[in-house]
Amino acid sequence: MKYLNEIMMNFPFGVYVFDLNLRILEYNGAGKVLLEKLSGESIREQASFIEMINNKVPKETMKSINNFISSGNDFFEIHFKKIDFKEENNIFFLVLQKQKDIIIGQLKDITKDFEKIRSSVLSIKESTSSNSRFLANMSHEIRTPIQTIVGTIDFLLDTKLDTEQIEYTNQIKYSSMSLLNLVNDFLDFSKIDSGSLELENVSFDVIQQINNTVNMMSLEAHKKGLEIFVDTEPDAPHIIKGDPWRFQQILLNLIKNAVKFTSKGHIKVLVTRHEKLPNIIVEVQDTGVGITDEYKRKLFVPFSQEDTSITRRYGGTGLGLSICKNLVELMGGDIGIKDTVPHGTTFWFSIPIAENKVIESVPFPSMDTSRRILVIDDYEPCAVNLVAKIQRIGFSNCEYETNPYKALEKMKEAAGKGNPFQIVFIDRAMPEMDGWRLAAKITEDKTINSASLFLMVLMGQVKGEAKMKHLPWFNGYLYKPIFSASLAKVLSEENNLVEDLPTVEEAPETTENTVAVKLSLEKELESIPGDEGYYKEDVESPGEKGFVTNIKHEEISHEEFNGPRVLVAEDHPVNKKLLVMMLSKLNVKNVTAVENGAEVLDKIFKENKTFDIIFMDLQMPVLNGYEASAAIREKGLKIPIIACTADSLEKDDPILKKYRLDDVLVKPFRKNELALVLEKWCK
Repeated sequence: MKYLNEIMMNFPFGVYVFDLNLRILEYNGAGKVLLEKLSGESIREQASFIEMINNKVPKETMKSINNFISSGNDFFEIHFKKIDFKEENNIFFLVLQKQKDIIIGQLKDITKDFEKIRSSVLSIKESTSSNSRFLANMSHEIRTPIQTIVGTIDFLLDTKLDTEQIEYTNQIKYSSMSLLNLVNDFLDFSKIDSGSLELENVSFDVIQQINNTVNMMSLEAHKKGLEIFVDTEPDAPHIIKGDPWRFQQILLNLIKNAVKFTSKGHIKVLVTRHEKLPNIIVEVQDTGVGITDEYKRKLFVPFSQEDTSITRRYGGTGLGLSICKNLVELMGGDIGIKDTVPHGTTFWFSIPIAENKVIESVPFPSMDTSRRILVIDDYEPCAVNLVAKIQRIGFSNCEYETNPYKALEKMKEAAGKGNPFQIVFIDRAMPEMDGWRLAAKITEDKTINSASLFLMVLMGQVKGEAKMKHLPWFNGYLYKPIFSASLAKVLSEENNLVEDLPTVEEAPETTENTVAVKLSLEKELESIPGDEGYYKEDVESPGEKGFVTNIKHEEISHEEFNGPRVLVAEDHPVNKKLLVMMLSKLNVKNVTAVENGAEVLDKIFKENKTFDIIFMDLQMPVLNGYEASAAIREKGLKIPIIACTADSLEKDDPILKKYRLDDVLVKPFRKNELALVLEKWCK
């Protein structure tokens, strides 16, 4: 016991024996020094520990200690700062443990330990910041040549190429976009890892955002023969508050994975409201091979894929799901996976709506909902989904049929009973009989040919459109995936088509017309291409950045851009030439190009030239884009200045506001993105 007492007396931290009211009974040497340092008075036996430290520690600390004394708890620990206005506050760590009729206490000054930890944290932050700067610089250096590659490919695809050359060019285009996605993934992962990723908090239409995202991925899904559609429950919120771009990034990653790992069937995006929480739930269901239980446990781990063969076969960094998880958690939500019955996988995420009042969707237009509708689609999940959409619009008298021959019989039977189908939606690609031939048969039969016929085609099926516009038996056609808004428009105005296809004015009404149609049927159908090679290879895929506003595939009209006087500042010679060429393709002829910010200022202030818009690279020698923009604003000029940068900047980035830059084009940007900026700022 003698040795034990000697050891206790020489401990480097304070050891005390208190009674149950924290009156001091015994203490060691360090205990005397520390308590006197904390209290500012000499220690003595039977002194009250509470009275000695009162007014020397925060009130919250005193309250916690008193609560421990009066409670039935046996153990208590707390760290606190000494209140001292003369010197830097010391940080102490106190432990109290009840044992029968005494309390054992330990007190330690952890100021130095805390300083070491703080120094280590600062060092880590500096290291992380250095790594982030390195990755940002690397991103800039990689994006710049990608801009050259992508821009050149777009121009190359506008020239006359044979089939083999188009194939090679598209391979280069695909590879360059894959490289860009890789850069974006690493940059996002770096931002998340360093805690520097900030989220927007704005109101946006989440259903429109989901529809836009699905629309973006529809071309890739359809190229694999997959159906893709959205199922929005009636009570799902429409307007929520959050970050629309990051929301789309999460959904885009999940849909990309579903398309990548599904060889046949469909991808379904289900949107619901949480039963108990004020959350929106989004599920991405596929009919792929599923995921093993073993791999589910490491799904959201960075750089993880199920096995190395997946990386070899499908590519990817294994960062996508990790980024999704981190983004969802930053939004205050949750993400997970479950099996899809009977096979496949369902990824889901749930995030707070974060808005007290949820604005519901705009009501559908008023219309006669008593009309009878038939959906003909050989793929039953699609047919069921479309019927549900039609019924939610208000048409309760809606049915579907998966076999075209049975559909014909159903239409004849309904007409015979005096209750015909008035609107028929027909899928184009059906194995037993395609949609064109089925429509022709309906048109031939005068007992059922009064129905309005609409052909449903996959996004990307463009070769047959010219012929379809001349076939007299169609009232119009709809692109899949079909969304509720476009469907409601067709149902309310049957002659007002989604893709602005004019309704055929002279539909066959008499027997003579029917015979004429029948005689020309085979000739018409023979000239329409089949499924092979059906997808136009040079259809421009939707942008990877995911705009909140949906951008359609067709070109924007560019005639209005003849007038603007444009100044281009770009030090990279090839990218400067590419930007000038892009502007030329958009009929913008009045373009001046310079190499740095100093030359920009010379053109404006020395040569007194007037410009309607400036495209400004930010990293240039002599005088960079930021400094040049600041100099222009100091002179009071309000010319729209568009930042052209390979840095990962958002439109509301503080640095853009600081230097009063009006907008940003992140490299590599495309001609359509440039056209949108011109349209916005030069109208």
